[in-house]
Amino acid sequence: MPSAPGSALRGGHTGNTYLATVQKEVSRKRKTARLIHSRTNDARLSPLVKIQPVHLVSFKPVRTKESTRRVISPQQLVHYRENWILDAWCHSKNALRSFALDAIQSIRVLDELAIEVSPKEMQEHFRSGYGIFAGAAAHRARLKFTSDRAQWVGKETWHHDQTSSYLDDGSYMLEVPYSNDQELIMDLLRHSPEVEVLGPPELRRKLHVLLCAAATRNSLPEGY
Repeated sequence: MPSAPGSALRGGHTGNTYLATVQKEVSRKRKTARLIHSRTNDARLSPLVKIQPVHLVSFKPVRTKESTRRVISPQQLVHYRENWILDAWCHSKNALRSFALDAIQSIRVLDELAIEVSPKEMQEHFRSGYGIFAGAAAHRARLKFTSDRAQWVGKETWHHDQTSSYLDDGSYMLEVPYSNDQELIMDLLRHSPEVEVLGPPELRRKLHVLLCAAATRNSLPEGY
């Protein structure tokens, strides 16, 4: 659990200047950002987000039409695959949550002390899952890549807790833990048909359904 209120930094920022300052710094760093596979905490931006609890007056998540409001205690700003994400303690959900910076439309700073989550708890929460999806990893994917693809995938780090090995035929075995398969499926589609899912069965089934749908959508008309 996070520590009791009282260790937060206080500042005289208004909601507008707070958001403008963070977005200005993020915009500047976007110009030199590299595409990376893992979450990277930008310590240089952390002082900008650890000020006071802020009220997300308007937050519109992806794939939703309605805005919502949340009271949060910002913890860190991270860069992941060309996106900037604000990790925060959500007072409404009483849990850690991640917010895409681009989805934050406006905020209002509240005159309260922030709740600070320990570095250990932050690490355990965000490093267990696969990709951007946090939470305890309840599954472990077993993947086999062809020898042609092995030379590329073998140089990548998909997860800090992955295990891998090369087989005699040159193919590459990779095991990665995950809690939510959404991003893992995207990576598997990117490497198809050079990868086979050996387990779990539900992951293999989901990839199969998507590949069949893609084949149907891209089927060649007669005489094409």
